[in-house]
Amino acid sequence: MNIHNTNESDMLYKLIKLYVDKSKYYIKLLSICLRLEDICCINCLKEKKIPRKGFCNQYNIKYAFHGIGCYIETSDIVIDIDFRTNCEVGGFDVWKLWTFVIDNNLDKQYDIFKDKDKLQSVLLSLTSIYKQDSLYFLRG
Repeated sequence: MNIHNTNESDMLYKLIKLYVDKSKYYIKLLSICLRLEDICCINCLKEKKIPRKGFCNQYNIKYAFHGIGCYIETSDIVIDIDFRTNCEVGGFDVWKLWTFVIDNNLDKQYDIFKDKDKLQSVLLSLTSIYKQDSLYFLRG
């Protein structure tokens, strides 16, 4: 039984969609800037073909690769993205969504999700997501 009201679920779905869309968009820009077909090219990082962190002048993107993802900062957005094993983006977890809200001053629009426990509670009630490994993904 879903104990959360439809408005909370709809609001979280919109937040997730925004996070996923922005993740894909900025990873695409970064891959263009770095001239990579595969943005999470582990061999490229190991062989130092691309810097682990840097700045893309073309799109004004500051980036830093980490473990399984990439931290991106622009004048418009701050976003931390994890890659799937096949380098696909679009996964999220409570921490990623919560920091996305806080770091981008989205708390006016997504006020209830400033509370990380509330965000987690609503997230776990959604039927439009599934979990794979340590990340959640939107269905369809």
